[in-house]
Amino acid sequence: MNTKRKLWLDIAKGIGIISVVIGHAGIESLSPYFYWFHMPLFFLISGYLYKRTNHFVTRKTKSLLIPYVSFFVLLSVLQFYTFGISDFNIHYEYFLKGGRYLKGTFGVLWFITSLYVLSVIFHMLILLNSKIVLFIVAITFYFLSYYDSIHFNDVFVIWDINTILFTFVFYYIGYLYKEYESKISHLISKAAFPSALLIIVLIFLNIRGLFVYKLDIKNQVYNHLFIDIGVPLLFVIFVFWISNKLEVVKGLNKTLSIIGESSLTIMYLHIFLLTLFATYTHMDTWLIIFMSIIIPTIIHQLFKASRITSLIFLGIQSKQKPPIT
Repeated sequence: MNTKRKLWLDIAKGIGIISVVIGHAGIESLSPYFYWFHMPLFFLISGYLYKRTNHFVTRKTKSLLIPYVSFFVLLSVLQFYTFGISDFNIHYEYFLKGGRYLKGTFGVLWFITSLYVLSVIFHMLILLNSKIVLFIVAITFYFLSYYDSIHFNDVFVIWDINTILFTFVFYYIGYLYKEYESKISHLISKAAFPSALLIIVLIFLNIRGLFVYKLDIKNQVYNHLFIDIGVPLLFVIFVFWISNKLEVVKGLNKTLSIIGESSLTIMYLHIFLLTLFATYTHMDTWLIIFMSIIIPTIIHQLFKASRITSLIFLGIQSKQKPPIT
C-alpha cells in the first residue's frame, strides 16, 4: 500500500480545521453550519487513514494520549497566566473525567480521547477479519447512539466515550471509502454539484425556519436519524471534491496542506487563542480567526524541529512525518 502522504487529504484536513475554528469563533450567521459537518469529517478522514499494523494500540497511545496530556499541561499554564484558574482541584478532576466536562480552553480535547477509544475498538474488530461483524457493529452502534442520547444524556461517561456510538459509523464509512476508493472515487466528482446544491437549499431552509437542524456530537445533540448521516456526508463529498481540485492550485494547495498537517495542534490551541485575542485586543473577528490558525501552524512546525517537542506534543519521532489522525 502506498504510504505517501496524499496532498488532497491534507487539504481536506486544512479545510476541516479552518471550519472548526470558524465554528468556535461564535459568528452567529455562520458558526452553526460548520457544526453540521466538521467533526464527522475528521472522524471519517481518520477511518480513511486507518491502517492495520503491529503495535497499533501502542502507536495510537503515543500519537494521541501523550500529546493530550502535554497540551493539557501547556494550556493549564497558559490559562493560569492569562485568565487565572479558580480551583485547580476541580480543574484536575475535569481533566480526568474529560469529554463534556472539559469547557472553554479545553473544550475540544474530547475529540482526542473519543478518537483514541474509537480507533482501538475499530482495530479490535478488524482483527476478527469479518466484514459482516464490522457492518453490524456500525449499524448497531448508530441506532444505540440515539437511544443513549435520549435516555442517558445526563449520565456521566468518562471521556465521553459513548460518543463513539455515533461517530463509529463515520469512521467506518471512511474506512470503506479507502477500501473501495478506486471503484467509487469517480462518484465524488459526479455527486459534488448536487451535494453543493442541496447544502445551499438546506441552509436557506434553515435560515427561513423551514428546516430546523443542529448537530453537536460532544453533547450528544443528534436526533434526526438518517439526516444526521446524510447532511455531514453532503459536506464531506463537497470537501473531498474541492480538495482534489485544489491540489493543482499552486500556493493555495501548499498553504492548506500545511494547515491540514498541523490540524491537531490547531485543534488544541485555537480556543485559547480565540479567547485571548477577543479578551485583550480589539481585532476584527476574521483577523482573530486568521491568527488562531496561523500561530498554531507555526508552533506545529517548531515542534517538528525538535526531537523532544516532536515526541511530547506530536507523539512522533522528529524524523518522521506527522501522522494524519
